[in-house]
Amino acid sequence: MKFAPIESAVKAIAAGEMIIVVDDEDRENEGDILVAADKVTNDHVAFMMRYARGLICVPMTGDRLDELDIPLMVERNSDSMHTAFTVSVDLIQGVSTGISAEDRAKTIRALADASTVPEDLSRPGHIFPLRANPSGVLGRPGHTEAAVDFARLAGLEPAGVICEIANDDGTMARLPELSEFAERHGLLMVTIEALIEYCREIDKSGLCADHAAREAAMANVSYLTSRLSPCPQTESELLRWWPPIHAKESAFEGAHGEPRDAN
Repeated sequence: MKFAPIESAVKAIAAGEMIIVVDDEDRENEGDILVAADKVTNDHVAFMMRYARGLICVPMTGDRLDELDIPLMVERNSDSMHTAFTVSVDLIQGVSTGISAEDRAKTIRALADASTVPEDLSRPGHIFPLRANPSGVLGRPGHTEAAVDFARLAGLEPAGVICEIANDDGTMARLPELSEFAERHGLLMVTIEALIEYCREIDKSGLCADHAAREAAMANVSYLTSRLSPCPQTESELLRWWPPIHAKESAFEGAHGEPRDAN
């Protein structure tokens, strides 16, 4: 099987493409379709409904969920993987029943839209937001955190869309079925393990050695520090919040990092 470099997956996410993310075989041992929430289209959702067949969820930061008044589904989580499901939602304006691919895509994009307010959403609905660990995949090696981290790395709003991939008979797809699925549909496939290692390298030194990235991050210090609590005390702390750039490439333009929220 062939896994794509994390850098290639980040570029795909930034371009609004879907990828497949696989977790550890000792964990769920599943593959999820993943796309950025603010890039999702009707076709993306229809693809997930037809070919992936799993539950369509929207991983988000805790801060944004709190702003939208979307609480956890239960106070005591007994799920084996401690997936932090929240109350489901639908967009109120511009949708019908909420279940169609078009309706779900509208709701997802609304969740990623900074202008959306709690009153724009009905509860319950057909889209399930998930509350990501504040430390991303470094805090929890799940698809939830991978979705938020990939969106951040791509310089997008820290929210993603994920859907588990099932076989035609309803069983969950494993390797090598996932490899065949990726090849058949022309999708890049990566592992959460590789994303964890990528994030660890960023935390060690990452952008600190790149003058251009350092200047870009420091130029936005007023924006970032106004949204961080506690405020970063050093340049290296600030850079941890800034979407990393690929070697020998410039940063994604217009990207704004998001603080890691507290659950």
